Amino acid sequence: MRKTMLLACCLTGVIQANAQKIYTGLTAAPELHSVTFKSNTSDPSLKRGIDELNNSVTGAFGCSIGITGGISLSKRLSLEANLALQMAGFNTKPYIISIDPGAPATTSFEEKFRLYYINIPLMVNYKVVSVSRFNFYASAGVVNSILIGSERKGTRTNQQGQTSRVTDDIIFAEGYKLAAMASVGAEFNVAPKLYIRAAPSFQYDIIAGWNKNSAAKGYFWNTGLNCSVIYKR
Repeated sequence: MRKTMLLACCLTGVIQANAQKIYTGLTAAPELHSVTFKSNTSDPSLKRGIDELNNSVTGAFGCSIGITGGISLSKRLSLEANLALQMAGFNTKPYIISIDPGAPATTSFEEKFRLYYINIPLMVNYKVVSVSRFNFYASAGVVNSILIGSERKGTRTNQQGQTSRVTDDIIFAEGYKLAAMASVGAEFNVAPKLYIRAAPSFQYDIIAGWNKNSAAKGYFWNTGLNCSVIYKR
């Protein structure tokens, strides 16, 4: 108990000492999402099916919106955390999984997957250089994602050309995933204490976000343009 109280007092002291260095803001990003499936088996027929699935995957546009906050540790270094709602997912072109190459193809699939997350990115920002009212910086960190909703819409076509549509929420996304993130960007001082920021970013799953315990694990990735309005005390 005493150690906990001491730690709390230390954290309070750090925050108070750096109160003038805290910043907050709003952030939003248009994003392009996709997934890469990787084989978790030595079975050649399953590997062939995974290759066909990867060849069918196409990107899907998504977005995120949220709040951000950080604390400057020095003139160049800062820690930042966000809380954001994200719409992600991916699409597929018509594909056929050929598990047994000797068997006739019976059904082709065309699907759209939409995933909804609460994201908590934790980042370290490093200011590389300042030019006039511009600050240029690089960031790296991790993104914790909690799945809050999902949807699949698909069309299946058999050999006779008959189609059926499927809409459900039964997909194989994991409830939690962890991704690595890196970005570079610039911020512009538009007014005293007010900045606008733009930063292209890239994320890739560290922990598979799709069927991580199956023969076909899926690793989500996305690229986006993070745009923020920041207020610095």
